[in-house]
Amino acid sequence: MYSYYCLAALGPGMRKYLWWKKYLTILQMVQFVIAFIHSMIPLFYDCGYHKGFAYAIMFHALLFMAMFMNFYRHAYNKQKKAIQSSEQDGTTVVKANGHNYTEKTEQNGQIYHRKNGVAKVAEGTNEKVAGKEL
Repeated sequence: MYSYYCLAALGPGMRKYLWWKKYLTILQMVQFVIAFIHSMIPLFYDCGYHKGFAYAIMFHALLFMAMFMNFYRHAYNKQKKAIQSSEQDGTTVVKANGHNYTEKTEQNGQIYHRKNGVAKVAEGTNEKVAGKEL
């Protein structure tokens, strides 16, 4: 896990080596399940461990499991849906840090209904844009 964080901190040039991010998340969720099961031992066997601590560890494991499942669902399951829908409606999916952003491409000037090639210039200057004096 800390190897992943180290490589991710080295910058975007290391992204090609971070293909195992999804599998690391799965391993961490397995770790929380094991911690939950292990924390149940004092509830069934009298080993001298306080049961209140066992409940606290069980809650902690469940909380982290819920957070990681939420991250997994948002980062990896929606990714497939976004790519499929973008292929259908002609949009572009931009993936950044586990999140998907959908960009719809428009021709220059179409978004704000302005003509192409028009620019504002500071007063008192005689500049030309597309052959027209401003």
